[in-house]
Amino acid sequence: MTSVSKNFKVVAGLSLAWMLLGLAMFVMDLMTTPEQVAAMPAAQQEIRALRPMGLMVVFGISTVVGVIGALGLLLRKRWSVQALLVSLIAVVVQGVWSIVGLPVLEKLGAGAVILPLIVTLLGLGIWRYAAKAHANGWLA
Repeated sequence: MTSVSKNFKVVAGLSLAWMLLGLAMFVMDLMTTPEQVAAMPAAQQEIRALRPMGLMVVFGISTVVGVIGALGLLLRKRWSVQALLVSLIAVVVQGVWSIVGLPVLEKLGAGAVILPLIVTLLGLGIWRYAAKAHANGWLA
């Protein structure tokens, strides 16, 4: 194994923090009470009601596997690259499904695409960094 970049632990740690934030959002979504849903704007309530269970499963996969992958990256494990790729694929599926399969643009406008785009780009960046770390021999 070759010498690791000085920034490796910082990037891997920030990646784990980002993935943990996503996992927290997933758990918060699952734990949303009917009273909290009732307090949401009508458009958000409608979109939430239309979400299929499969979309939530993909959300769960993206976050849980993302946390596992980022933890693996921090621990310098080669398998983290594949885990982060699975998470990224799930993020893309979730984003496309949400925007194409639900009336998100119609109900919430074009601004509703910003967060999925940020999540996708960060996921892509983390996966590419992990792939680079593997190519550089930093992962075992």
